[in-house]
Formats: sequence, structure tokens, C-alpha cells
Amino acid sequence: MRQVDPMSTSRSFAKAPTVSAASGVVERRQVLSVGEVLNETFEVRALLGEGGMGQVFEAHDLVLNRRVAIKVMWPHVAASIRDEARALAALRHPCMAAVYSVGNHCDVEYLVMELIHGASLSELIDSRRAEGTAFELDEALRILAGVADGLGAVHRAGIAHRDVKPANVMVAPDDRLVLMDFGIFQSMGDQSEHLELSGSPPYMAPEVVANDVQPGELFLADVYSFGVLAFELLTGRAPFRGSVAGVFSAHLSDPVPDIAQLRPDVPPRLTALVRELLEKRPEDRPQSMEAVAWRVRDVRRRASIAPPRRLTVLIAEDDEANVVVMKSLVQIAAPEAEVLVARNGREAIDALRRHKPHLLLLDLHMPRMSGVEVCMYVNGLPPGGHVCTIVAVSADADARDVDLLRRLGVARYIPKGDALREHLPALIDEAKRKLTATADAHPASR
Repeated sequence: MRQVDPMSTSRSFAKAPTVSAASGVVERRQVLSVGEVLNETFEVRALLGEGGMGQVFEAHDLVLNRRVAIKVMWPHVAASIRDEARALAALRHPCMAAVYSVGNHCDVEYLVMELIHGASLSELIDSRRAEGTAFELDEALRILAGVADGLGAVHRAGIAHRDVKPANVMVAPDDRLVLMDFGIFQSMGDQSEHLELSGSPPYMAPEVVANDVQPGELFLADVYSFGVLAFELLTGRAPFRGSVAGVFSAHLSDPVPDIAQLRPDVPPRLTALVRELLEKRPEDRPQSMEAVAWRVRDVRRRASIAPPRRLTVLIAEDDEANVVVMKSLVQIAAPEAEVLVARNGREAIDALRRHKPHLLLLDLHMPRMSGVEVCMYVNGLPPGGHVCTIVAVSADADARDVDLLRRLGVARYIPKGDALREHLPALIDEAKRKLTATADAHPASR
């Protein structure tokens, strides 16, 4: 373990944001150094990220032998990190990161928290936008319901987050959603007559922009920000874009763009809910996040029983020649079917989560993750989590392989070659019959 010279850890101007004489731009430097040990307990390992209030580092707890997150404020920020720690410690909810302790190191207060692995919702939205794709409706509704639950817990504790945005929502393993960065939170009971203008312009409520938040109504600004988040999650863009002044003006007076024009597959009930969330007057918005969560889940329930539009087939195969053969066989048997292709096991799992295909043609020998591992993933989903028919395709599976596949829920094993050409059309027809039966049993209800 590297020990750091005490002189290098003192809080001097070398550590604080400095102003470039040439450009006048504030240059931020790391508040903590990699290798620095806080109070002989927490060794700083890496900078995870930074924002307007401060920085977050990954650290190793030398006493309990675990990885943690360390949050510190910028030296010029007046907010107290202890206040944030107390607020988070008072909350008990899966959407909240656990607080371990607070401390002071060389005149810098720090907060020790649970280290959340995953990606921010903002990063996921940017990734989908770069791909030219959008979140599947069910996935978006699941995320919105989870974030609404978390905000409801925050509000019940008498706290307004004040900076709700995709960058402050972490999507962790097992689909856990975590609200991050309570740096500018405020107790609704301590609301002063005038609030300092804080937050992120694209997500600010009109009353915050106008500095006209009424006592006891600060949580309704979070409701509006959640509406912006929902709009962006569904469409890939915020409702108002441009300069800060232009965005502020739009929050105050411009109508919200019509989601139906940007994404026609969004159910009318969800479009109406987002429109209500983004009402200019706080009293016209839903008055609790619990009610919002309930309405989101109702939309998700109704969408889940609507009949799918067409058969979706996922081909998980890394050999291009086999992909061409299987794709042509599917298109001959079901010209209207949507055919997706995954080149390795990880792509297959991502496609299963995002598209929920009705039929999976799965090669057992793929790079990055085998077909058997993909089957184990599907088999581990909760009841109702997936209804895909899996057909294993391989050139050299033996009897033990086939027995294992059956126990993992594989409906059929077909060797590659002539057997695949012979039996695949019948499997496609069977999948089409199941799709029709499901549609007849669950008529659309929106």
C-alpha cells in the first residue's frame, strides 16, 4: 500500500478548482489522490465521476476488506456532506445507496457509501441513441415504476431530491435502480421563502426557474423532473433543448412536444400521464409519486396483455452461412416475422431482455457465452419473466447435452444441416399458432 506524503494531502489551492488566466474557465482537479488513505481506513483507488457539487471515488475499506464509494464536495461548495449523509441514512429503500460513515480528512469532509456497480440511465439512453434504437416499452415502464417508487420513499421522508435526471439514476445488476446524488436535496419542512436556483436546466420545473416554489410543494418540482426523465427515456431526447436561457423560457411557456408524434407505439395512457407530469402549474400535476407508480404499473399491465403485432424470432448463431440459411427458412415460413440476429451469447441475452422474442434458435457453441449458459440465464428468470420457445441447434450435441438442455427448458434439439431445413418450418408454424392463441385469449385492452 502506497503511503502519501502528508503535504500532498493538505487542502491547498493545488487541489481546489483554479481559473485559467487565458480562458477564464474553471479547471477542476481531483480533491483526493489515488493511493491516499483516509483516517487509516479507506484507500482511494480511482475517480468514478464528478459533477457540479463534487467527486466520487472508489476506495478499499482496509478494515472490513470491501470496496466502497467515497464522496467529497468541491472545496468551493458550501453544502454540507454531513447533511446529505443524514438524509440518506434516514431512508431505507432498495433505490437508496447504503450509508456507511462520514469522516474528515485533512479538512475535507467525506461520505462513505455503498459502491453501486452499473451504468447511469443517462449512459444507457445515450447508448441507445447512438445505436438508433429506443428502450422497449416494457423495459421503459419497469424503469419508470422503479424510479417512481424510490422518489415516493424520498418524499415520504419529507425530502425533495431537487436534481432528478437520468444521470442520477444508476441501473445496477438484477435490474436494481438507485437514486444518486442528494447533494442539493432539501427538507420540505425547512423550505425558505426563496430557493437558490439549483439543478440541471433541462429538468427544472417552471416554478423553480421562476423562483416561485410555494411552501410544502417542493416535491412537485421532483414530479416535473421525473416527467422530463420519462419523456427522455421514451423518446431519446429531452422535451426542451438549446441554450440555458432558451430552455428556461420553454419550461415556463412552451407546450410540451407530443410524444405520440415522436414515438407512435407509446400507449395513450402513458402519453397522458407524461403530459400531466409536465404541466406548468404544480397543482395540475399528479400529487404523489405513489400515484404515479401505480399508473405506470397499470399501463405496463395493460400493455402486457395486448396481443403482439407479429412473430419475433431470434437467431443466436456466430456462423454467417448458418445465419443466412436459418433466416431464409424463417422468412419463407413466416414472411411477416421479425428476425433478429445475435452473434454471441451476450448479444443473445441482451436481445432476449430487450425484444422478448417468441422463438429462439440457439447455437450451442458461440463466443463469449455458450448456448447452454444462455439457457441457464433464461431458466433463472422469475415466473412469467420469459415465454420464449427455445430450439437448440448444434452439429455435435451428444445424449447428455440433449438431456441437460431439456432440463433447462429447451423445447427441441435439431442438428445442423438437412434436419434443420426439414424441421424448422414446422417449428415456425407452431410458434405462429401459439402467438395466435395468446392473442385470442388476451384481447387488447388499453
